Amino acid sequence: MTSSPVTAVRLVAAGLLCGYVLLISAVLLSADQSLPTDVIARTEQALRERGAPDWMTWGDRVQMMLNAFMFAPITALASLAFPRQAWGNWVAYAFLASGAVEVVQAFALEPRSAEYVDVVANTLGGLMGAVVVLPVTAWMRAVNDRRSP
Repeated sequence: MTSSPVTAVRLVAAGLLCGYVLLISAVLLSADQSLPTDVIARTEQALRERGAPDWMTWGDRVQMMLNAFMFAPITALASLAFPRQAWGNWVAYAFLASGAVEVVQAFALEPRSAEYVDVVANTLGGLMGAVVVLPVTAWMRAVNDRRSP
């Protein structure tokens, strides 16, 4: 029996999802703020050097953008690994996971702070990731439906 392209996509996406979630968890659940702070500062600088307008390089906006981009791959990869799940479910899971991270940061990680704007940005990133892969997940479902008796 040969493996379908859908199975290959699902397996690769699941593997990448596991690795990415472990990496992001290590960053988000670390008491050390130096890495996130450094990434924000370097991104601000890179945007300025490339001529981005001032409104785009303001620190809080850069942080919000980075938070969104951090969560987008999670829902994109999860949607590909589990294409039968509705995209809205992945957005809801991103919201819940983001809220859980902020609660841990508020109560268990002394130097870290919890901010509602992070939950908003992460959820928006989750929405972006889930929506971007909709054409691929639709194709995956169609292929599976054709193969099912």
